[in-house]
Amino acid sequence: MNHCTAFYPVIANSTHSFVSLNSNVTCGNNINVLQVYDTKDLTKPILVRSRTLTQPKG
Repeated sequence: MNHCTAFYPVIANSTHSFVSLNSNVTCGNNINVLQVYDTKDLTKPILVRSRTLTQPKG
């Protein structure tokens, strides 16, 4: 997935990062998803879950 063409606020705690990818007319794509990553090892993030949403805003 190309994160460079979506707005993506990131929230993190000590073990997980939560990324909401939000497309709109200026982004040029239709990605609208919440992704949860296991980031216990910051050099090797692991996608745990991905859920399609309607225009997530962080």
